[in-house]
Amino acid sequence: LPIISESPEIVDMSQTSVTIKWRAWNVQTDVGDPPVVGYVVYYRKNANDSWSNVTIIESSQLLQYTQTNLEEDTIYAFSVSAVREGDMGEGSMGPPMTAKTLCSVQSTPTAVMATVTDLNQLNVTWQVVDNDITCSTGITGYTIYYKVDGSSDDPQIITTVSGSIMYTIIEGLEPGENYTFMVSLTTDQESPLSEASMAVTVP
Repeated sequence: LPIISESPEIVDMSQTSVTIKWRAWNVQTDVGDPPVVGYVVYYRKNANDSWSNVTIIESSQLLQYTQTNLEEDTIYAFSVSAVREGDMGEGSMGPPMTAKTLCSVQSTPTAVMATVTDLNQLNVTWQVVDNDITCSTGITGYTIYYKVDGSSDDPQIITTVSGSIMYTIIEGLEPGENYTFMVSLTTDQESPLSEASMAVTVP
């Protein structure tokens, strides 16, 4: 019976879905005999859970599958088996791969403040309510945005810092210009931007 020797790959994922793809069974690199007429996708949430299988994907179709209605911020395993014609034609499951669904991030940094330091630099600080962050990754980083006060332009990224730091020193902006700053946090994806700081004039 045909067996695929490689794990599937992640194409895309969201909070509640994972899309995988796999290569077609190949007589040169895989075990078993053709003709392969389709594939069965299996998934499970925990190593102790039994595998759930989904509809057979015909070999003539795009070798890709999206599993929906998953739990967010949760690790799932996926595996694919190849199927020959006739009864009892399904080979063993190929090597599994794991994917973690994304964690929704509704919280944003608060109390963003920009002040001028004694060295005429800008110090941008912010706060985060830790109880609002329930993602398994925790906060992995912050992204600091800026824009000219009163401008209709979209905020631009000026720097990023690690998730353990809640301030940054800003240099290189136009002296005499007024700027506001916004901050986002990142878990396994980026949050919305914070409210803008009060405008500050670059020395």
